[in-house]
This record gives sequence, C-alpha cells and structure tokens, in this order.
Amino acid sequence: MKKTFQVAITKSFLINVDAENEKLALELAEFFTSGIEDLSSENDKKKHNFTITEIEHTYTQTQIISDNE
Repeated sequence: MKKTFQVAITKSFLINVDAENEKLALELAEFFTSGIEDLSSENDKKKHNFTITEIEHTYTQTQIISDNE
C-alpha cells in the first residue's frame, strides 16, 4: 500500500539581472523565476509507481551576490 510523503526541496539559482537598481533586480529575479510544475511524465509515474499530488511554493529568498562594480 502506498503512503503519501511530503518532501521539502530547496533549489538555488544564480541569475544575472541588468536593472535600474538592486531592489528592482531582486524583485524581477524573484517574480520571473517562481514557476513550479511537475515535470514527470505518465511513463515516469507508471515506471516508478509514484504520483506527485501537490506542489506548493512556500519560500523564496533573494539577495545581491555581486553588483559588478
């Protein structure tokens, strides 16, 4: 019998953003990279006997690493 497991995943990206200022760079990077979707195919689900039932975006953090100055 299958059970449901809630798994937390943290993914990080380095994104270069040309923008008017740091605040806008942070906002644009966060807004335009927040999409989450189940990338498994029906074949993947059958082969490995699993289903992703829900993905909820719960946390995003942005910070400036370098401003190239």
